[in-house]
This record gives sequence, structure tokens and C-alpha cells, in this order.
Amino acid sequence: MLIDIRTLSETEIFPLIYRLKKQTFQNTELVLLGGGKLAAWLSEHDERVKAAGEEGFSALVRSATGDFLGILDVTDTLEENALSLCAEKLLETGADALYTDSDCFGSGVTGETRSYKPDFSPDYLRSCNYIRGLFLARRELFEKIDYERVEIGGRAHYGLILRITELAEKGKGI
Repeated sequence: MLIDIRTLSETEIFPLIYRLKKQTFQNTELVLLGGGKLAAWLSEHDERVKAAGEEGFSALVRSATGDFLGILDVTDTLEENALSLCAEKLLETGADALYTDSDCFGSGVTGETRSYKPDFSPDYLRSCNYIRGLFLARRELFEKIDYERVEIGGRAHYGLILRITELAEKGKGI
């Protein structure tokens, strides 16, 4: 998982790291952009955490080792088996890119909050970011895009998702 923590406080970073480390998928790797000494300390104390420095998106991709890389909004919460289910679906379908449905939690949320996302549609995706949240794609697709123009986090995820899905032959929503 590629995570930009440059604008987060320590009180926001630790819950994020904790949630991702609880994943049942044992090959989960957290690659952190920013965070300075804190990111270095986290990477020294957990082999699944890597500090990519402050150089930008290209440093994140270079520091990651997986066949699939993922992005996630820093405020998102995943079920403990979410990445295991994603890995199973990627193997089962042979998809190049994968995204998931989502739920909303938090104060002020009432009623049905599940967001069922449509099947992969490049044309529809160009008109609106229906993917939002967890997004995984083959490493080769991340490596093919122009790093100089890439930002991650919040609305910037949309531009990254568009660039990657344009290269993907098969996308899948679950």
C-alpha cells in the first residue's frame, strides 16, 4: 500500500498504520511517503513498513516490492480480511486493476451508507471518480505512468486512477 503521510499528524498516522498492519494478508507492505524520523522509526521496528523519504510518488513505487500496488485514502478503514479478498479476486479474475465497494462510518452517518460501485467502465470513469478509496493495480502499470505529474491522496487519487486504468486491459470491481 502506497501511503502519503506528509500532511498527517502523529495522532492520525498511528491509527492508519495500526489498521493496515491488522490485515490478515501477510504480504501487506506499507510504503510511506513523508513522515521523516517517525517513518524511519516505524520501518526500523516493522519489516512490513518502508520509509520512501520525501521525494514524491516515484520514491513510493521504487520502494515497494509487490506485484500489485495499492492506494488508499488515509482516512479509509479496511476490514481485516479486505486485502486477502482482493488478492483472491485478482488471482481468480486475472484483472490488472481492482477496486472495492465501500461503506461510510463516523459521526453524523445515518441509514444505508453502502456505496455499490458499477462494473469497470473506462468511459464512465472519465466522467466521474466512482472508484474512490481502495484501488490496486499491477506494478507494471504504476511503473509506466509519468511520475512527475502524479500526486496521491484525496482528489489526486483520481488522476492516478485515470492514468493507470487507461493502461489496464482488464479492470474489476468487487
